[in-house]
Amino acid sequence: MLYTGDISSIWPMFGATNQVLASLALAIGTTIILRISAKKSYALITFVPCVFVTITTFVAGIMNVQTYLAKNQMLNAWLSIGILILVVIIMFENIRVQIKLLKTDKPIGMNDDRDVVYCPVIPADAPPDARP
Repeated sequence: MLYTGDISSIWPMFGATNQVLASLALAIGTTIILRISAKKSYALITFVPCVFVTITTFVAGIMNVQTYLAKNQMLNAWLSIGILILVVIIMFENIRVQIKLLKTDKPIGMNDDRDVVYCPVIPADAPPDARP
């Protein structure tokens, strides 16, 4: 990737991926708040910054692609396009889950697929290394 011999060729891509990570963390935080909170309005604390960071990162990614194409750095351009596509897919899926959670009346918690949490029973005569 650094075939130009200059860190400035990939530094903008590192910045964009760092912000993508921040937007994904905010999106996951929003989903968790929607799952466990009785008041859905609490999710706005993470949703509003998530929207801002995602839009800013997407615009920066488009600018990166334009810059890389102008400099004929095709590998960097394709990697930036790949990052943008992954952002769209992940955010679309996250919004789909969030819409489903907004339609629920009560919090469903984190373990909604199970009635009982499995915990293995350790026999009394088990060796000491088998005990937690």
